[in-house]
This record gives sequence, C-alpha cells and structure tokens, in this order.
Amino acid sequence: MVLSPLFVAGIGDPTDVHNYKLIEYRGIRFDEVLLAMVEQVAQIYRLAAERFLLFGFSGGGQFVHRFLYLHPRRLQAASIGAPGLVTLLDDQQPWWVGTGGLASTFGVEPDIAAMREVAVQMIVGADDTDTDILVEPESRLYMPAVNDAGATRIERLQALARSFRAAGVQVRFDLVSGAGHDTGEELVLDRVQEFFGTVLAGSRRAV
Repeated sequence: MVLSPLFVAGIGDPTDVHNYKLIEYRGIRFDEVLLAMVEQVAQIYRLAAERFLLFGFSGGGQFVHRFLYLHPRRLQAASIGAPGLVTLLDDQQPWWVGTGGLASTFGVEPDIAAMREVAVQMIVGADDTDTDILVEPESRLYMPAVNDAGATRIERLQALARSFRAAGVQVRFDLVSGAGHDTGEELVLDRVQEFFGTVLAGSRRAV
C-alpha cells in the first residue's frame, strides 16, 4: 500500500507552502496529521501499520528526518531525500538547527536506541549543487548556525549523515550521478525503491 500525503497549504498565509517541514505550525502538528492518515488507511484496508516506510524529497526530506526524531518506533525505514534545511542530531544546537530543546518543544527526547533500529537512507543528486538554500539574516527562518551544515544540499545531507553516525545510527548515503534537484527524478526514485525493496525483503526473511 502506498500513501501519498498532501498537507494543507496556505494556512493563515496564502503564499505559504512550507508549513509542514518543521513539523509544527500555528498549533498544527503535521506529524500527528500523518499518523492520523496512516491510521485511517490501516482501518479501511485492515492493515498492520504499527511501523511503515517513509520517503520524502526536498521539503519532504525535511519532514522525514524530523518525523524520525519524534517517532522512530513507528518507522521501519526512512529515506531522506535532498533536504534544503537540516536538523542535525546534536543536542548542543537549539531546535530546529539541532535537537536541543526537543523535549520542551514536542515533549519527547530523541530515542537514539529506537533510531538505530530504523533503516536509514540519505539520498541526493550529484548535480544538486545550488546555493540558493542559504538562509539570509532577514529571513524568518534565520537562526545562528543555520548555514553551518553547508552551502549545498549535498553538504547539508553529508553533515546530517555524520551526526547520525556519531550517535551510532547507520546510514546508507546515495549520491546519484546525473541527478540534480529538479532533474533526474527517476534516477533518485529507482534508488529509493531498491532501498525499500531490500528492507522489505529482509523483513520477509526474518518472518
């Protein structure tokens, strides 16, 4: 079963299409919205959905790794594709640049042991080298250290991978030749499908 969530945009601001990326927006918890969608599908189709596989690209990649921090026990696998902004697994940096203060924001601490049980892929195109993701001081998203993870999506995803590995969370890192951010989508999706296929095949063998 494949579920393709479509979150509501333009809440309070007709031009805003980014609200879901940081999980919480004006009291709306988009992680809980997704879990409600999963529960609804599971009930309709009588599925066991205690754990599922989650993929997102670009803004979706932002959502996926932050969802993983909050709900690792709900995920069997997470594929994090080319996020423009990353939240490092680093409690010395405040949310959302890092995971410091996660408990005061969401009521939970990162469950590192549970994260180690999730198969994690990080994937980005080798030509995804634009620097237009740098956050300028006048932006509402600006925070100290917001650009320290790197100037490109490749550099930022590599920094995210390092923070995971430093905590003992294994990461498969895919740098996809011939793919940019808006080109070569099929090359990226082929790798994601192969990764998920390997995860599911391993689960079947375990059963």
